[in-house]
Amino acid sequence: MTEPTTPIFFCRTAFSATPEQVFQALDADGDWASMLGGTSRDGEPGVRRRLDHAASQGIIEASVAARGEGARLTVTLFADDLARPALDALARQTCELFEALEARLGAAPNNLLPPAWPAVYEAPGTPPRVLRRADYAWKVARYDDLPDDTMGEYASLTRPLGVTQFGADVHRLMPGERNCRNHSELHEQEAFLVLSGTCHLEVEGQVVELGTGDIGVTFPGEEHHFFNGSAAPCEVLTFGGPDLFASGATYPHGTDAGWRERLRGHFA
Repeated sequence: MTEPTTPIFFCRTAFSATPEQVFQALDADGDWASMLGGTSRDGEPGVRRRLDHAASQGIIEASVAARGEGARLTVTLFADDLARPALDALARQTCELFEALEARLGAAPNNLLPPAWPAVYEAPGTPPRVLRRADYAWKVARYDDLPDDTMGEYASLTRPLGVTQFGADVHRLMPGERNCRNHSELHEQEAFLVLSGTCHLEVEGQVVELGTGDIGVTFPGEEHHFFNGSAAPCEVLTFGGPDLFASGATYPHGTDAGWRERLRGHFA
């Protein structure tokens, strides 16, 4: 039987720990295999571990990489298909695993991933709930395997606001910068509202210019990213599903090639 290779779900978070400590914690107390409903199989020592996942007839992979002074854990499900209720259940199980690990290891500084999806939602704090712009925690977007890529800053609004039913970020791009690698989500609609300046949204290889106040959307399975092809800075509000929900994000390398050339064609 051929192993599934399509990633249909992933969750990611970071800890104030070494990769070795994260792997040790995966096997301590909570035992990640039982928490995610899988049975242990092969892996690569110090890099990744894998489970057979009966519910999807797929494989769950936990990979750990050093990130700054800490470590980043990514849990990915490779499967041919999985019904949405089962994906929701796996998302909750993974978030519970992350919470248990965070209690043991401590979250990495400025880790902006949202808290676990609660079984019974309890609103945090008291209304009205407001996040002031001065309190945005700006981070520089970066891919470990694309260290020289030109990406802008972003501020996650999801965790600071305490929301769990949607995710939102603000992206601040200088001319020539993009928000992220070309990608798609299997289970998420996403919207992009330009707060200031001009940006270019690329969807399925087609590029459209968006000005201040314009909004664009993408639907499940549509490959997309956006970039600043103008001569001035721009800011874009993105919103869609919660960051740790089962969006099934995939990053096809082949369709990402040549984006710089497409960007240059939009400079005045």
